[in-house]
Amino acid sequence: MVGAMNLCGGYKPARSKSDAYTRFLSALDQTAVDKNAWRDACDSLAELFDARGAALIAEDIARHDLVTPHSASLTEAMEHMLKTGWNKNNLRHKAWKSHLRQGFLRDQDLISLDAMRRHPFYAEFRKFEIMWCGTLLFDIDGDIWGMTVHAGQERGAFTDADREALMKLREPLLLAVKRASLLGQERIQSFQDLLGASRRGVAILDWNGKIMAASSCGEALLTAGNLARRGRLDHDDPSLSRRIRDLVDFAVAPDKALVGGVPAPVLVPTRHGTVISLDAIPFPRDFQSLVRNAAGMLTLHVIDASKTSMKPTLIEVFGLTEREAETTTHLVEGLSLAEIAAKMNISIGTARQHLKSVFAKTGTRRQSELVLRVTRSQGPAIPGAG
Repeated sequence: MVGAMNLCGGYKPARSKSDAYTRFLSALDQTAVDKNAWRDACDSLAELFDARGAALIAEDIARHDLVTPHSASLTEAMEHMLKTGWNKNNLRHKAWKSHLRQGFLRDQDLISLDAMRRHPFYAEFRKFEIMWCGTLLFDIDGDIWGMTVHAGQERGAFTDADREALMKLREPLLLAVKRASLLGQERIQSFQDLLGASRRGVAILDWNGKIMAASSCGEALLTAGNLARRGRLDHDDPSLSRRIRDLVDFAVAPDKALVGGVPAPVLVPTRHGTVISLDAIPFPRDFQSLVRNAAGMLTLHVIDASKTSMKPTLIEVFGLTEREAETTTHLVEGLSLAEIAAKMNISIGTARQHLKSVFAKTGTRRQSELVLRVTRSQGPAIPGAG
């Protein structure tokens, strides 16, 4: 046990832990103005309990590939958890809801020691010298949060005394997370106010890929393209739906999506006879706050979708040859290089040469840049959308 209860019911740490306790409370105060202070709070909390590290995790966030505030000593383990997918299949997280009323959860509440030794989850993370976990649980506006404290095998399981000591820290932790949540929501509101005054087509996505907000122009374009489904971006056309999902994935989790490269803009026909171009822009991680903040955005604008081919325009504006213009047109339609080669009855090598020449003439280097360059040179917007 690292401390004792005083007569007033507050937490009184052992003398050797008093400095860590002071640093912990001070760091919690600083989190209101400095998100980096959460790491100091986690480090101090771990020191209080002779643990390896601590982490603040939301139940919803745990299912996504997002790094949350944690001790520096846990960075390697946290990254491994995301890489291997254990964040989506964590038996501790699955038990949070059923233990929320008690406000605390320990490994021995879930599994026996013999079963722990055989369980692949515990075996996976033993290499990082972490085995035991004690978690403070609290509810904030319907979201379950857990402050998890992780210890190695030599430290041993969290005891009843540890539970009582951690529960005495629950109130300052709860207040700190509530402050972060409130400030995050205020930040979102300010951003939404800015969108309200924008004449550009923009939709903001949270880290679940849901539409948080949109400018008036963005709303008009989403409606015109029949792109919104229960708060998410989607389309009836399966091919378009797949490419839109790729864009959304890139917007909210670019590090993971970049494995497949930056996705090209998606072109969506509208009932007005025009075509909407969708593009994704991830926000820097520093833009995101602790609770349900913006992860990225999609920009929307309209290109000319007249029945005449865009090839003459490409030839005139960019000086492309007939075959280069045809290659570019198919690329804008969303075809892959292999599909373009098959459609034009040429080899992939020849198609690649056409594309290389188009890059040089349009001053672009990637397919996504090329699509943006040529679509932005096209025509008018949807009436009432801007």
